[in-house]
Amino acid sequence: MKLGNIKKVALAATLSLGLSVAAQAQGAYAKLGAGYQFGMGSATVTQTTGSQIERIKLNYGKGVVGNLALGYMFNPNIGAELGFGYLAGAKNESKNVYGNRVEDDTYYSRMLLIQPSIVISAGKEGLNPYAKFGLVAAKGKLVHELEYTQNGVAEMEIEQNGGWGLGLQGALGVEFGLSDQLAFFSELSMSNLSYAPERSEVVAYRYNGTDAMHYLTVRDRETVYVDSYVDSNKGEAMPRERLKENVPFSSVGINLGVKYNF
Repeated sequence: MKLGNIKKVALAATLSLGLSVAAQAQGAYAKLGAGYQFGMGSATVTQTTGSQIERIKLNYGKGVVGNLALGYMFNPNIGAELGFGYLAGAKNESKNVYGNRVEDDTYYSRMLLIQPSIVISAGKEGLNPYAKFGLVAAKGKLVHELEYTQNGVAEMEIEQNGGWGLGLQGALGVEFGLSDQLAFFSELSMSNLSYAPERSEVVAYRYNGTDAMHYLTVRDRETVYVDSYVDSNKGEAMPRERLKENVPFSSVGINLGVKYNF
């Protein structure tokens, strides 16, 4: 074979391989994974034991996260992704002792996370690093479980919900390709998120193991969070009003999972 023909064959093979790799790096994909978020920002409550008073941090953004993402690579380096996650928040606990009254409080969150992102990939075969950044929207509830003992045992569960939390999120990750369709991935993620609930409600109240919800008025059970209000008693048949407060959900997390290229 002449040298010129050999060069043409080599060039054709190279172009064919390049087009094949590019084709594999483009198109739709799905990712399924799970991980753990470490809370960064924190709210605080006061813990009192006798004469000792201390500050307890509440990290609502920490906990186990399961996630599903659908994405599309427009070319080997740029793509878009829409992620859905569910945060099962880890529990935060505090204890207060006032004389013969002992109060145990537990706080945690349950949140749906929606994360649209722009994806920037190195477009490598085998070990492929990438980054993504975008927005995060959160909807769900904050739960406060209260148990106190004083001439009996009272148990109460309060849920705060309503409205959306909004923030920014991003991640650095790496994929390890197993085949044209399948890859493992690992991500280090970060989000800057806050959430202000619009209302709260006592959803359970028991005294000495017996349902006692009927003892609570509407004002006892329900609270509406607003930007401003007139400080007046509107009666026991109306919800209580309080100012809105932003609860921090910021976190750093680690995610592991699998990716499937269609």
